[in-house]
Amino acid sequence: MAQKTQVQNNNLQAIKKYHPELVGSLKKEFQDCPSELVVEPTKSGPPTFSLLTKDQRWICYHSRYNPVEEAKKIVNSWSLKKQHSEIVLLGLGFGYIPIAVIDKLAPHQKLWIVEPSLQVFQTAVKNVDFTPLLKRTNTHFAVGSDFFKKLRENFHKTDFKIFYFAYPPALTIYPELKEAVSYLEEITLSGLRRAMEYPKFSSSLPRVLCFEGGFHIEKEFQNCLHQQKIPCQTLSAQMGGVGGADFIPRLMEQLATFKPDFIFSVNQIGFDREGKLAEILSFYEIPFVSWFVDNPLPILARSGKNASEFGVCLLWDKSYVEPLQKLGFKKVKYFPYAADSSIFFPKPTKGEKRFPLSFVGSSMESTIQGRLNELKEHSYLLKIYEKLTDLAYSSERKRVETMALIKDELGGRKFSAPALSSLEVAIHSRWSQEKRVQTLLALEEFRPHIFGDNGWKKLLPETFNFHSPVNYRKELPDVYRSTEINLNISNVQLKSSVNQRLFDVCATGSFILTDGHKAVKEFLIPGETVETYQTLEELVQKTRYYLCHPKKREEIEKKGNGAILNNHTYVHRFQEMATLLKEYFG
Repeated sequence: MAQKTQVQNNNLQAIKKYHPELVGSLKKEFQDCPSELVVEPTKSGPPTFSLLTKDQRWICYHSRYNPVEEAKKIVNSWSLKKQHSEIVLLGLGFGYIPIAVIDKLAPHQKLWIVEPSLQVFQTAVKNVDFTPLLKRTNTHFAVGSDFFKKLRENFHKTDFKIFYFAYPPALTIYPELKEAVSYLEEITLSGLRRAMEYPKFSSSLPRVLCFEGGFHIEKEFQNCLHQQKIPCQTLSAQMGGVGGADFIPRLMEQLATFKPDFIFSVNQIGFDREGKLAEILSFYEIPFVSWFVDNPLPILARSGKNASEFGVCLLWDKSYVEPLQKLGFKKVKYFPYAADSSIFFPKPTKGEKRFPLSFVGSSMESTIQGRLNELKEHSYLLKIYEKLTDLAYSSERKRVETMALIKDELGGRKFSAPALSSLEVAIHSRWSQEKRVQTLLALEEFRPHIFGDNGWKKLLPETFNFHSPVNYRKELPDVYRSTEINLNISNVQLKSSVNQRLFDVCATGSFILTDGHKAVKEFLIPGETVETYQTLEELVQKTRYYLCHPKKREEIEKKGNGAILNNHTYVHRFQEMATLLKEYFG
């Protein structure tokens, strides 16, 4: 108790000397913590606390193990710069984060600490010594229910030099902090516009800012930029949201300093479904390109909230162009896959080819199970999944848009957009899995080599040759080169285009036998630069034929390789993209 009293007295003396405006918040005599706030010891010693929210959930504010180290990790993840004149922290808690940041700040940098709860502030004064924070010059507090008023008084005229961080538990406990976040974003962005007023596409080499989220064609696209010496920077992002508390400040900083001609993302990674980021970029007139390599409708939640005159949607399948236009997207173009010629190229193989017949791909099992887990609280949607996936692969599937089938089954019932998106992806994945399994089973006599996940071992008999997944950039090209017949089975969501495998196999100078999708003819000539099949019977027949006629395979391989490398690499695609963007925004 004596130690607590000493901590409290130290804090009180510092408050009276350095922050007398806070004394009014501490006039009441200290009392034991009410039931809604419980102070707890942590494994490492320093205390933390839990709060009961308005919806009756207990939220632990800091780490129960080591809140000091947790705070250091958070602060170390920030992109703090000396140019940031104002640092705003939303949520004081027990002061661990602001204490961790003060050693990183220059004397001229103002530190603003917002704590909506007088109860939390008083409890912090009683339990944690944060006199270093109180004694620091240029530290300011906004404590209590009028915190937002204080923010508006001090930040009504500012610019992009503000750095702000909203502590996630604080946002959960105090929803009113979200209004402060919106305000800080607004005033930060308004000041930034001056820095954004630079000409776009004025140089022969456009500058590109790439959002990174882990999609396979991101690196391939960046490779083609490096090959052409295109100025490029990257920014880590995530699906379905704007990628963490400091994503917007990091983005603003890169826009102001790098001054890209456009932002590039795959599957609109980094963009939120509510269209907030699209609105910000439109405000600053920053063009942004989203190359969709999956069905864009579930990704966009069938909403036009991300539609913008500064946004361009590139679709790997032309069948989705019209649906996006109906949602309000104006700049929509068909933009098929391509090959990365720095990774996929012909190379002499040592000795004979090791694999007569190969298929490289996912069993779709993890995708299906992951989406079904997201639906475990929606038993009715699971029933729809069972019913629709029991349908045979038929012309009905090809003719009717999947969400239309789902809505017919809903019967007017309402579910969230993310839930319906998960259902749609699960159904598509299950149909694709079914198609792949049926195709491979037809080839069982040839004992195909399957490169992929362990899900295949549950779906196919032991007569198949199973291999572990291969690294796309390091191992896959040699698998293609070492295979006599590379099999291609298109995903069912591909309606009017072809998949990545077709380009990659041909780019290595290898032979591919692909399902006879009508879009194949846009890129290759069946029987001359590629070989196709329409039925499983034809597939078996052509497999047998080409295994016995290597010279015929080699003729097709050579012509197919030239057709792809001369016309369909990512360098070609970027040149097409740059021409399109100059037409729109130059």
